[in-house]
Amino acid sequence: MTKSYAVPVSIDAVTPLIQSLLIEIEEIRETRHLKQFYVFHNQPKTGSSYEPVLQRLLPLDEKWMQDLMAVQWPTNTIPEVIGNTVTTLSALINAYLFVSVFRGSTESLAAENASRLEAMQRAEKA
Repeated sequence: MTKSYAVPVSIDAVTPLIQSLLIEIEEIRETRHLKQFYVFHNQPKTGSSYEPVLQRLLPLDEKWMQDLMAVQWPTNTIPEVIGNTVTTLSALINAYLFVSVFRGSTESLAAENASRLEAMQRAEKA
């Protein structure tokens, strides 16, 4: 299933969009066994330019997990999970999804605003 969402028109509209999106993703994951989740967005570059970005959020990238597991923990104290590990992992994945989609939304919003500002400045000079 592919679905597109409009870029929020203000920063205040980003969090509600992401919250509803994550609820929808959870419903799809439970009913249709969501296998993959991608985010396509625009990332601002210098000036008013931007470039399209594709980020695969689910399933978690194997290389990313291997690289993470290869990192030496900075202390001798290993972190422990208190409580249910499944609940904790689910909460961490939800936080990862929220931050990743938030970043994509705000980058798209910034790229769009920069592009509009550049167009207005060109129009004023013409």
